Amino acid sequence: MEPPVIPDLAGQTIDILRLDGSVQFWTSENWSTVLATLSVALPGQDPVEVDPGDPVDHDAGETYPDLPDVLKPFLGKTIHKASVNPRWDLHIEFTDGSRFDVPAGWSYEAWELHGPGGELFICRPGGGGLLEFDAWAQ
Repeated sequence: MEPPVIPDLAGQTIDILRLDGSVQFWTSENWSTVLATLSVALPGQDPVEVDPGDPVDHDAGETYPDLPDVLKPFLGKTIHKASVNPRWDLHIEFTDGSRFDVPAGWSYEAWELHGPGGELFICRPGGGGLLEFDAWAQ
């Protein structure tokens, strides 16, 4: 099965980045992502796994946690390319050579991509050829 072709995010910057049981970010053109797990790499450095923590309970007065130091440099970065490989892992490369890598998960939705026009792309639980990919446009 061929990997999906996701929208071209090139040239968009990360305007908002937060943790809420997942790593979430919004781009300058109103695309948003939800990443269940994340490995980040800055140029010349080894990849670092990011723990997204627990979901925030706003009803209990909780607020979003501070970003870990490894994520702070990504605010304002410009996306060079976003793609999905044949194993359905999501890769987001930035113009400075840094990247986000999100492996597909066997028991959870590894990533979501939401578009400003109601587009929704979800990497569903699975692995390899068993992984399904859905896209909806409202």
